[in-house]
Amino acid sequence: MSSNSKTFSKKLGAAIAAMEKNDFFEAESMALTLLEDARGVFDYDAMAAAIPVLKSAREARAKAALEIDAPIRRLDAPIEEGQSFEGGCWLIDPPRVAADGRTIRTTAFEEKVPVIVLCREPMTRLGLRPIVSIGRTTVRTKIEPADDSENPDLDWFLGSIDMLGDHAIATIDTGTDIVKQIDGLLDRLSAIPEHPGLHDALEEACLIAANALRGQPVE
Repeated sequence: MSSNSKTFSKKLGAAIAAMEKNDFFEAESMALTLLEDARGVFDYDAMAAAIPVLKSAREARAKAALEIDAPIRRLDAPIEEGQSFEGGCWLIDPPRVAADGRTIRTTAFEEKVPVIVLCREPMTRLGLRPIVSIGRTTVRTKIEPADDSENPDLDWFLGSIDMLGDHAIATIDTGTDIVKQIDGLLDRLSAIPEHPGLHDALEEACLIAANALRGQPVE
């Protein structure tokens, strides 16, 4: 076993241990660091091993956000420097933008506050509602608006995130080089970290890349 492999195995064990203690913020941070470090040295096996832990940690964080007894929160004013945010679900409306949503997500994670964030943009002329999220890349799609446009319910909110993540996966060119697919999925996952399917797609791509490096046939 190489020194990198030993280091990654140790980090994976620490992330799993944190998850077993229900310290999902620490588990997510460790698993994400492992994922990015492994990508840097083309260790796709280590990436694939880290993803289930990362997915579980993020699912636990999302569950904690949903368990907070509060209506969907709205951002009514520009974000001030050093501002903190309450846990729960956040819907970002115009004139606020997706970058504000990213700030809420990043700040809340640093402060170990569970949140789920979605940004919507002005309606199109065709009556569709653009939704968007920003990470290392921007993911945007158009969906049917909520029945109550002023006060969308939780089903619409969560369904919108599912559709945004599904759209992100669909925009990956599966005919291109597998490493490019991995990097594209990593970028999209940074924008929509709550989407289970993005984690699954990334894990599958990493396993394909790992097998290719070993000279094994791709199924």
